[in-house]
Amino acid sequence: MPIAQLITELETIAQAQNGLNGLMYGEPFDINNQRNKDYPLLFIDRNVRIEGMNLKTRQRVYQLKLSFFDRYTRPDETALASENKQRDLEVLAEQFLHEFKERYKANGYPWKIENEEKVVGNWQYRKHQDRLIELNYTVLIRCQGECLAGTFNYPTL
Repeated sequence: MPIAQLITELETIAQAQNGLNGLMYGEPFDINNQRNKDYPLLFIDRNVRIEGMNLKTRQRVYQLKLSFFDRYTRPDETALASENKQRDLEVLAEQFLHEFKERYKANGYPWKIENEEKVVGNWQYRKHQDRLIELNYTVLIRCQGECLAGTFNYPTL
């Protein structure tokens, strides 16, 4: 499965999820540059890392950074509002990740969340010019590759 198809699947899930109002795929600085954004927003960092490739099975493991953003204004900085904002964003993120996992299981798609028993998240506050709260996850996804080995034709000398 090429990275483009994997991103398309993530976009399909994000567009279908209630409560998630925006989606971006790009560079982290794009959060500041794009004017028309609706929050909460899923941001997929396009700086994807190939964590490993198995030449025997033709599988690769992608490391994706998924960030869930929402506005974090001055009134939100009170303790109760901050806790509510965190809870709501955590629920959205968990719903998204569970749907991604279930979509694989139900439809037999050629991917698997490699670290599904321990997906690590990280909170950040007052990010970017929009004063955002961010919950980001690093997810390892194992995909079946499409490489056909041994198809080269070498000239005889």
